[in-house]
Amino acid sequence: MKKQLHFEVVPDKRFLKKNGAYALRLRISSGKNKWYFPVMMEATQEMYDRAYSPKPRKDEKELRERIEGIKSEARTVADSIPEFTPEAFKKAFLKFGDTPDVSIDSYDLMSPQIALYSAH
Repeated sequence: MKKQLHFEVVPDKRFLKKNGAYALRLRISSGKNKWYFPVMMEATQEMYDRAYSPKPRKDEKELRERIEGIKSEARTVADSIPEFTPEAFKKAFLKFGDTPDVSIDSYDLMSPQIALYSAH
């Protein structure tokens, strides 16, 4: 029998960034056990709260949709592994999120600078 798991994306209030935002983390809980995984997103506490308000604005609505997407992906990954362990989930979740259309190629980001230096 699989564990009853609960998924939530929450701000990590331990570390406040210079821009006033917190990193968001995926929290998976089962009974008294809780595990946290990075999701590479950040938001201010105010923006996070407004995302779950009855009438969120465009930015907050996009944040909420991204959070719900992450939770959905996490459920899919957790269902795909035979037995939930934090290590197995992390390995599968990071592999699941590593798709070519989502990842940013560092060469694409730096190609203008490379071209500039190559010209000289």
